[in-house]
Amino acid sequence: MKKQLNILTYFILYTVIIVFLSCHDQSHYQEFEIDCVPPDIQVTNTIAEVVELYRFGTPEIIEEEMIIEGVVISSDEHGNVYKSITIQDSWENPTSGLKIAIDHTQLYTRFEIGRKLYIRLKGLSIGYHYGSIQLGVLKNGEIDGIPSFDMNNHIIRSCDSKEVVPRVFTLDGHDTSLENVLIAVDNVQFNALELTNNLGELNSTETVKRSLDLFDAQCGFVGSVDMEISGFANFKHESIPQGKGRITGILERNFGDLMLRIRNSDDISFEEERCDYINSFEPTTTIKDIKNMYDGSRVEFGITDKLICSGYVISDNKHRNFNGELIVQSAAENPDAGIRLFIDDDIGIDQFNAGEEI
Repeated sequence: MKKQLNILTYFILYTVIIVFLSCHDQSHYQEFEIDCVPPDIQVTNTIAEVVELYRFGTPEIIEEEMIIEGVVISSDEHGNVYKSITIQDSWENPTSGLKIAIDHTQLYTRFEIGRKLYIRLKGLSIGYHYGSIQLGVLKNGEIDGIPSFDMNNHIIRSCDSKEVVPRVFTLDGHDTSLENVLIAVDNVQFNALELTNNLGELNSTETVKRSLDLFDAQCGFVGSVDMEISGFANFKHESIPQGKGRITGILERNFGDLMLRIRNSDDISFEEERCDYINSFEPTTTIKDIKNMYDGSRVEFGITDKLICSGYVISDNKHRNFNGELIVQSAAENPDAGIRLFIDDDIGIDQFNAGEEI
């Protein structure tokens, strides 16, 4: 009997404690915050001034006491950015940016998008890496990532963090003025040959390029730019969006080519109807005029020459007699010129049918 009373007493006491704790106001625990103490740092240079320090030649170690500030615009949370952060000079209407190589992962947990940082440059180096200017350390004559143990000595968080507003930019595939800056480009759609793909390669860890076509508001073709998707991106399995619209990303350079880097698939918003390619091109020359440019020596067309001609396909590769070749004449009837086009196998020559205007 005594044992039963003890058990009952313990049960009642336990119940009272539980009820007390559940009724007790715990809101003061949830509201607890750590006050941020602004670092005592004096900025000496802008990002643009630092970028101008190096243009060509071998990167050198920065010996002067130099400090810049910038806002984080990249994130490695979703796997499309690796061992680097990119900063730009303001939250809105930026004019310059810089990529910083860091030998560390999960950087988004410390350097989140919108956080203003201070960068101590003394002891670091700036130079080209894959054709793009980057900040890091000098190793064997090349730019390498800042070691993780030294990261906090060079990169200091401020107390300021705001939403980053991408700069709306008319991209033509060649303008490098906003390199390493977060931009938003309107009237963009994936190239027609990409529409059956996923954003990345499902069964590979290789980085792939996806081609984006750029248009004006009237669906006039403006140019193309590539978008890189890492084989480690956690959104690579998603299907290519079929529409047209706005894409947000960091404008980067890979040697001579510009490209966009998205942070995650939310950077793609293609809700509009696609532009029709047939109505997007207005011929500016003819096949005959193109052929007349040849005077016995090779003719090279510059990347800014917007020469467009039209013609009708007269070759047919059904029997594999025109592998890598497409023959086009100037008109469906009574043509005055024809030309042979050599085409990379990746483009898919079989998509062009005999009699079709291209």
